[in-house]
Amino acid sequence: MFERARETEMQTQTSYPIAEIFESIQGEGRWAGHWTTFVRLAGCNVGVKKTDVSATCTSVCGQEFTCDTDFYTIEARMTVEEIRKKCSTENVCLTGGEPFIHNLEPLVSCLSEAEHFVSIETSGTRGFPLGVLGHSVWISCSPKAGFLAENAEWVNEWKCLVQHPEDEVNIEVFMKEHFGDAMPAEVYLQPVNHQLMIDPGTHRIVCDMLRRHPSWRLSTQLHKILGMR
Repeated sequence: MFERARETEMQTQTSYPIAEIFESIQGEGRWAGHWTTFVRLAGCNVGVKKTDVSATCTSVCGQEFTCDTDFYTIEARMTVEEIRKKCSTENVCLTGGEPFIHNLEPLVSCLSEAEHFVSIETSGTRGFPLGVLGHSVWISCSPKAGFLAENAEWVNEWKCLVQHPEDEVNIEVFMKEHFGDAMPAEVYLQPVNHQLMIDPGTHRIVCDMLRRHPSWRLSTQLHKILGMR
């Protein structure tokens, strides 16, 4: 009873900086094609600000790229309950920026209690609190520079960014370092695309890699193909 009262108090008192909340097709990874509410939390610990609305990030393989989302602009601060009321779909994706710079436990607890399936998109550069992992969340990790090795066991799917042919070796080294010969089941190669459309060149590079790694999969950013958010 005490724990339940504590959770209720945290949900009431906690608020989050929101960059945007919108509905769209999930375009990436395992849940591509599912109608989803995206809750973009403002703020990031790995992006180096490039303009007022974009940043440059570095993948765990040392690849520098321009982030295609605006996680700087704060549209509002919203409570847990205000966010929950905005989530009308079964699937809810917490994204950023980097969601784990915030205390996600009250929000994840509330959404799970409301029977939403919660996925969290992360760089893996901040620790995953047990209070979040205790719920049936789906951790989708696109590892960036500063990835914490202890996070690897909790990741459900890996989204590895690909821009150049040499990225293949870097991904192999990363997976070997963390898993040895026991390759994780859910490894997706995601071409680095333009902000609003796909890049056919990087898709060809990925397809060539998939011939040599049949257990890996393509993450196409389906929403960009469909011209959606």
